[in-house]
Order: sequence, then structure tokens, then C-alpha cells
Amino acid sequence: MLSKQYRGLSDSDIADLFKQKHFSRSNESFLLIWRNADRGFPKFSVIFPSKLKITSVKRNKIKRKIFNSLKTTPLSWTEGKNYAILVRSHALRIDTDELRTKLQKLFHRH
Repeated sequence: MLSKQYRGLSDSDIADLFKQKHFSRSNESFLLIWRNADRGFPKFSVIFPSKLKITSVKRNKIKRKIFNSLKTTPLSWTEGKNYAILVRSHALRIDTDELRTKLQKLFHRH
């Protein structure tokens, strides 16, 4: 699991990301939005749209998979950015290896 220091943006940070989403990338499973922040480390948040009607158990399982993928995969993120990962319905049907691959491609395109 990714260290708690790098997880969880505040509500105001997430609102700022969606108001001024100058930087974003997407694929069929995820939408990645990021913005510069004034701290020396990146911070990540996983967001599920309300249209996805899933249980909290399933949401937490997907979050764990995403945070584990971020921890174990050397990704090219830059220090001091806020990242929001919006989960799409396709991500609910893929296995862990495919999820890791899709996240890795999304971050390397950025």
C-alpha cells in the first residue's frame, strides 16, 4: 500500500483539480487529472463517480489495487503535484495486472 503521506487529497484540493483541470489524460479505465502543488511530494486520490453503483467493499478493493500498483511500479510522476484518479466502469472488470499496465501507460504518457 502506498504510504499515507501520499494518499488522500482534501475536498478543496479535489474541487480545485476539477475547476482548473488543465492537465488530464484518460483511457477506457481511468481519468487522470493533475495540478501543481506547493509541497515536495506527490499526493494521490482515487475517486469513484456516483453513477457507479458498487459496494464499499468493491470500492476499497479497487483502491487497494490502485495504491499497490502506484507503490510497486516505477512511474514518472513529478514531485509536488496533486493527482486525482477517476475510476471508470471498465476498471471494475479487469484484473490486477491489467489495471497496473493501464495505470502505468497513463502515467508514462503524462
